[in-house]
Formats: sequence, C-alpha cells, structure tokens
Amino acid sequence: MTLSSLAAALSFTLLAADVAWAEAWTLPDNVRVFHPADDSAGGNSHHPAAAIAWKTWVLTDESGLEKSRSPPAKESGTQGTQGTQWLLSRRMLGTFLGLVLILTVLWLLTLVQKWRDQVSPNEFALYVNLLICIQGFTNYSSVVLCSYPLFLALKSDDAASMSGLFIGIFMTASAAGTGVCWKILSMFPDVWRGGVKTFLVVGLSCQLAGALGLGKVAWVGKYPEADSTWVYLSMTARVFQGFGHGMNDQIMKCCIVKLAPISERPRHSLNKFVANTVGIGAGPILVAAAFFFFQDENDATMTARGAHISMLTAQLQFWTTGVLLTATMLIYPAMKEVATDHGAASGPAHGDQALVLIISLVMDALRAFIVSGVESATCLLLQEKFQWNHDSIGFCIGVTFCLVVPAYLLHRQFHHQFGEVRLMRAYTCMGITATMLLGFAMHPEWILLADSVIFPTTYLSGALNMGILNSNVFPDGSLLDANNVMLVNGLISNGMGRFGGPVFSRSLIAELGQKAYAACQACAMAFILCGTTGVGAHKEWHSVSK
Repeated sequence: MTLSSLAAALSFTLLAADVAWAEAWTLPDNVRVFHPADDSAGGNSHHPAAAIAWKTWVLTDESGLEKSRSPPAKESGTQGTQGTQWLLSRRMLGTFLGLVLILTVLWLLTLVQKWRDQVSPNEFALYVNLLICIQGFTNYSSVVLCSYPLFLALKSDDAASMSGLFIGIFMTASAAGTGVCWKILSMFPDVWRGGVKTFLVVGLSCQLAGALGLGKVAWVGKYPEADSTWVYLSMTARVFQGFGHGMNDQIMKCCIVKLAPISERPRHSLNKFVANTVGIGAGPILVAAAFFFFQDENDATMTARGAHISMLTAQLQFWTTGVLLTATMLIYPAMKEVATDHGAASGPAHGDQALVLIISLVMDALRAFIVSGVESATCLLLQEKFQWNHDSIGFCIGVTFCLVVPAYLLHRQFHHQFGEVRLMRAYTCMGITATMLLGFAMHPEWILLADSVIFPTTYLSGALNMGILNSNVFPDGSLLDANNVMLVNGLISNGMGRFGGPVFSRSLIAELGQKAYAACQACAMAFILCGTTGVGAHKEWHSVSK
C-alpha cells in the first residue's frame, strides 16, 4: 500500500469517527449551557465546545423546572487557556494534524532511505550530525524560559544568578564531555572506522537521562514543601545533558575535518553554525508553543507556573532526544573508509599558522560568550523588567535566533564578492552598533531589534572564523591536529564562553544594571574586531608569499 492510499483510508476512517463523535456530543433539547457570569442561564448552545468551557449545565424537565448539575469529571477538569480549549474542542482538526504528522514522518523516512543510497556514507553522516547538533543546542536553550521561575519555585535565595548558572553549567559539562571524547580518540585513533555511532548514542543517552532528572525536579517544584536542596539535582541533570552534548560536539567537529576535503570544510563549518543557531532558536519557540497550548490557569503564582513550564521543557527534551536517539541507532552509516586528514600543512607547524589558530579559538570563545549572554539576559529583562508572558518571550527570542537563516541566504548571494575577513569585520561592526541599542533600550521592542542584529551577524562571522580554523589544522599526530584543536575549542568556547555568558550577563543586570551588561558585550565584540585584523594580516601575507 502506498502512502497516498494509506492516507486516503485513514482520512475516511477518521472522518467517520469524527461524525460519530459530533453526534454523540450534540446536546439534547432540554440541556442548556449556563454561563457562570449570567444568572439568567440564558443562551441555548448545543456546541460541544461550550459544554466543555462552562462549569455548569442546566437541565429542564417536562414541567419546565430547571436543575443544575456539574459536567462529567473529564470536562470539568479542563482548565486550559482558550487556545487549549479551541484545540481540544475540534477533534477532527487534532486528528487531522496527528495524521499529517505521522504521514510526514513516514515520508521523511522514505526520503532519508533514498538519499542515503544516493550519497556517500561520509556525506550522509555529516548531515545526520547536523540533526544531532540541532537537538543538542535545543536542549541547551530550551531551559531559558523555565530557569528563573523554576529556581523561584525551589526557593533559591538568588534566583537570577542561579538561573544563569543553570543555563551555563550545561556548557561547562560539555567541555568535560569534550575532554573525555578527546582522550578516547587520542588513545584509539582507529575509532573513526566504526565507533562514531557508538559515541553519538552514548552522548544522546546522557542527554536523555538529564531530561528525566529535570522532569523529577519540575514535579517536586509543584508542591509547597519543595526547597533549595533540589537545586543540586537540577544542576546534576544539566551536567548529564551537557556532558553528552560535549561528546557529540567533539565528534561532529572532528568529522568535518576527517570526512570532508579541505575545500569543503568552510561549507560544512557554515552548515554547522546554522544548525547551532536553529537549535538555540528552536528551544524557546517549542517551549513557548507547548506552554501556550498546555498551560494551566490554576497556576496563578510564579512558583506554580515555573514548575509547570519546567515539566513541559523536560517532556520536550525527553521526546525529541528519544526520537533522535532511535533514529541514530537505525540509520547512522557504518563508515569503513574515512578520508585521511592531510591538514593544512605537510611539514612542522609554522608560527604564523599556529597564531591564526590561537586567534580563531579565542574569537570563537568570545562569540560564544556574547550570544549566550544576550539570550539569557534578554529573557531575564523581558520577564522581570517588562513582565512578559513565557510564551511571548520564548517565541520572540526564538525568532530572533532563527533570523540567521535568511541572513545566511543573503550571505550566500554576495559572499563571493567580498573576502572572508572583510565580511567578518563588517558583521562585527554591525554587532557593536546594536549593543548601543541594548544599553539604552527603554522598550522591549528595542531589545529584540538589537538581538535581531547581534545573533545573525555574530553567528555568520563565527562560521567564517571556524572555516578558517578548520582549514589551518595540522596533520594527525601534530600538536595542532584536528582532535587537539577541537578539544581546545570545546574547552574555551563551551566551558568558558557559553558558561560565563549567562552568569555574567544576568549578574551584571542584577547588580549594575542594563548599561553595564551592554558595555560588556561591546567590549567583547571590540576584542573580536582586533582579532579579525590579525587574521586578515596573516591571510594577506600568505597570499603574497604564494
């Protein structure tokens, strides 16, 4: 049976079921819906959604005497928002969306199998790595909305700083995972011929365990007896997730060098940076969407809402990680032949080339510090200063991150007309200009406008920087070979940059104010601009020497 035949059969069955459901839910003539705010109990309504929405029905017997009764337990328990009730009251729409989702997954699996047969195992593995990259950064950023209210629910004394630590400790643990993976790759260099899949599965399993731990903490946070001792379990869960992500990230970075020729490395580096940004932007958007449809109006306090949105975040992490873990186990290719890494040089490391690597590593760490700090600081400002709702915050922050996709499409149109270094300088100068708006922003729209400039320009310049870095690594066995360089990159970018960004930005806002936070971001970008000048001088000297 083809997919179209299956879709037609399922659609007919679901349509018949929906008609039967509608008939079963049509209210009899002697039942009227009573609006709690209307004492006259007027307004006959036979729509099932109305029966779900209102608390009381009014029955009239043959004598005209009215009796009120509560709806069944199933209906009376419906306490969601209008968006939730709108979705639940339209069973056909929900069923249709479920059918579309199932058929989409089947269609994607069919395409993946065909695509896998058409491309080389190395190319296919690099694109599967992008999906794992998106998932890992989604786990990283999805807690931005829930971290502050969660620590309020856990009765933390300094919720703002602890929430920043909760976000940043993911990347510190990621650095530890990177180090463990580096050590294994150094001891067993032949692991590339069959062990890549094992590394990825172990890393995803650690992230799955972390999602379960976060769910446990969120569940405890619902109750008044929750205390700050649960903070340690929440941090442990984040450490598990970060450790698994670090293992996977080290593998994925090395795969670009090991599986792609030198001429293709800048393209794959840019793809990975776009995947990073999509993952970071998707996390808040998905959590905001889940909170919009499944929030509980009974959770009137910040504590209750913090526990609820944390539970939604844990569920999102669990299911997305579990699905990707299963897919990786089923479709990841076994690469028997791996491209030999000849590096950028065939002789010993030259001092100028090593200097380029060092400068590129430092600039990547500063960019990680900037984007992680801006994201977490924006969330805190919208929550505390402007009193925005969680769903609005998550959607807006996610959209500003995802603007890197249209920016990337524009970049592809004109990047051949300019040099890499010139583009890096231009992007960095645009980011510095946007930080001025961050410092003097009196309205939330100004902050989001600044973010819409900072995120795309910082990530595009970072992608160009990583392309230069990957093209200048040295052969295997050298001090600056791919495995060692990616280890240092993971340690300082994730362990220092992405860890320090949320902690510094939220602490600066809490202690010194918004202008001090913006000044810190501007200083970091100024250092990047200086480093770009050094890289540009090397490229000009290298082109002249040739």
